[in-house]
Amino acid sequence: EPFNIWLVVGPLLGIEAILALLWAFGAVPIAQKKFVFVSGPQRLAVNAVSGPVKIEIRDRKGRPWNIRGKVDVQLRSSSRGGRFDLSPAGSFDGSVTHTIVPRASTTVTFYYKDSRTGVAVITVQKALGIGWGRNSQSFTITS
Repeated sequence: EPFNIWLVVGPLLGIEAILALLWAFGAVPIAQKKFVFVSGPQRLAVNAVSGPVKIEIRDRKGRPWNIRGKVDVQLRSSSRGGRFDLSPAGSFDGSVTHTIVPRASTTVTFYYKDSRTGVAVITVQKALGIGWGRNSQSFTITS
């Protein structure tokens, strides 16, 4: 039972682990919130900076969700040459792997650049958190 699990493992584990256990037993529905790409897929030349890539937090019914606190968003690319930055004039040196959706906001914008041709799949997900869906979008990189 969820309450008994909380009493036994609560002091030993963090809240994320406890929510994962509760979800495993069907006590917590998954993906109550999700990230949605507001901007569309892009086609870029190698080493060109993308246009703004905008994501929005939405609830499970697809409505924008204003959050009370900031949300740390992990940015990943399937391409080894893919890099992110928060400014189109940024260094794209691989140091940006996260961005923050500010408090009382629903959206955040970032930029992408890739040194390899092909299709890169960009994935965004909450850095830590059960109950958050992740989302992906493809970028085509041409020579």
